[in-house]
Amino acid sequence: MAVTYTLRYRPAGSGSWTEVTGLTSTSRAVSGLTAGTEYEVEVVAVSDGGVESTPVTGGRWTVCPQPSVPSGSPAGYRLSSGADENGAVDVSWSAVTGADSYTVSHRPTGGSTWTDVPGVSGTSTRIDGLAGGSTHEVRVAAVNADGDTSANSTAATGLDAVVASGGTVTRVPTSGTPTHIVHTFTADGTLELNRGRDADVLVVAGGGGGGSGDDSVVDGGGGGAGGLVFKPAHAVDAASYAVVVGAGGAAEQNGSDSSIDGLVAVGGGAAGQRFGSTTAARGGQDGGSGGGARQNAATGPGGSATQRGRSGDSGTYGHGHDGAAASGNAGGGGGGGAGGAATGLDGGVGLDRVTVEPTTYVFTTVFGTGIGDGGWFASGGAAQGGTASVGGGVDGQDENATVDVSAAPSGTGGGGGGANDDGDQLGGAGGSGVVIVRYPLPT
Repeated sequence: MAVTYTLRYRPAGSGSWTEVTGLTSTSRAVSGLTAGTEYEVEVVAVSDGGVESTPVTGGRWTVCPQPSVPSGSPAGYRLSSGADENGAVDVSWSAVTGADSYTVSHRPTGGSTWTDVPGVSGTSTRIDGLAGGSTHEVRVAAVNADGDTSANSTAATGLDAVVASGGTVTRVPTSGTPTHIVHTFTADGTLELNRGRDADVLVVAGGGGGGSGDDSVVDGGGGGAGGLVFKPAHAVDAASYAVVVGAGGAAEQNGSDSSIDGLVAVGGGAAGQRFGSTTAARGGQDGGSGGGARQNAATGPGGSATQRGRSGDSGTYGHGHDGAAASGNAGGGGGGGAGGAATGLDGGVGLDRVTVEPTTYVFTTVFGTGIGDGGWFASGGAAQGGTASVGGGVDGQDENATVDVSAAPSGTGGGGGGANDDGDQLGGAGGSGVVIVRYPLPT
């Protein structure tokens, strides 16, 4: 009767066996084998008298190779953080022969505890949730199909934290590897930057309010769009920047200016007033884009655009157009837009792109989607019976009061729509402005 077992193994074809004697169970783990080497295995039963049975052969096995340590430190870091989102770092490394997956670990520089991101199948991953204003260490270990883990690669230290905050912070493009950080302000705030850089900046002022109607057979004109300023590669320093976002004007009130670092977009001009005895009151008001005149303002012109005539960056990079004069008994005039003057009852067209020779910058490509009015900004409001262009302006109220002129969309700088003469109807308010800043991620 067998008392013990003897296990023998050797590299295939070699002359001598390595023996493990005195085994009392029917399984045994063997260590110290050479990775990638084929082995022969046999087992004999040994009686209490020392007699061995005929060997039972187990075929041949090849030991899975251990993954080697990734060569060098992972490369290609980007770390971003902001007030409204956690930091993220993109990590990549060289492939390891024999690796089935990788374990990526990270910790604050000098910290005692590593956080693992296991089961990464490729040679890159993104780590989210890193604290802004900090630096981090990252290391990578290769794992083979049997779960054997290599030593970690050398920890990478001093990842660059972009400590920039303010507004709503996003990374663009939203698919693939992000290349830029975007800060979008729809209300007053502060942009905090930790270092100087060149930034693409869009500034849109609040739109002007539309003209009101009354029982005197007077239709209101459309409000002018807020002025629009776009400046690519605007140099900013490591500093705090006050951001002002202009409100849209109420009925027959100008919109408010928007600004950042000396780039000023002028509030849109209001439509002509229904009350007041002067021609100026009946005409459209001046602003970033001019407002439309009220009905029957025979000598009341549309408001003039002041954005394009301002000195400095506002003049060089600004966009605004005139409002339209009254259309006699047909109604008021449309408000001007950033992309074109008002025509008759219709509001002026807005903008979804700006050309600064030789480059054309499409706003949704530069700043990402979900901005403005489908990527458009600063359309003039329309008079009664007129139509506003895409860009946040509002149509004028029709004769049956079925068009809502209550307010232009926020964050667009669009002009408010004009009301009809069916009672004392207030013109629509202009849309509020927006300030958007984009700069590249560190490489």
